[in-house]
Amino acid sequence: MSSLATLMLASGAAFFYMAASWIMKEWGSSSLVFLIPAVLATLAVGAWFEIEVLKFSRLGHIIILILAVELVMTFFVATAVLGESYSRREIIAVMVIASGIGILSWTPSTASDTVPARIDVPGATRAVDRG
Repeated sequence: MSSLATLMLASGAAFFYMAASWIMKEWGSSSLVFLIPAVLATLAVGAWFEIEVLKFSRLGHIIILILAVELVMTFFVATAVLGESYSRREIIAVMVIASGIGILSWTPSTASDTVPARIDVPGATRAVDRG
């Protein structure tokens, strides 16, 4: 799967997770008869996007990407739609996270970039407790 397709599917998941949070923000002022099904539906669609992207990518990479994209989307919705304001420090933090999205999305993964899950050291032995 291409980096762009991975980013698009992860962004779809992030969008629907963010939408569920936005719906939950209205929890106290609206009828739960509408809100609960709306939250469940948006979470289900977000989960579908996440499942699709996980079929082709690494779990850790995708989870970080979804969370980062969700945070950036939430920041823009909160400022543009809800009128919330943020400090300079918080804005810089969002910019750093957006940079991380770029690094995760557009850096091709090669064999030299990955770290093995287990490192074998020649000549080393594993200590066994025979207690």
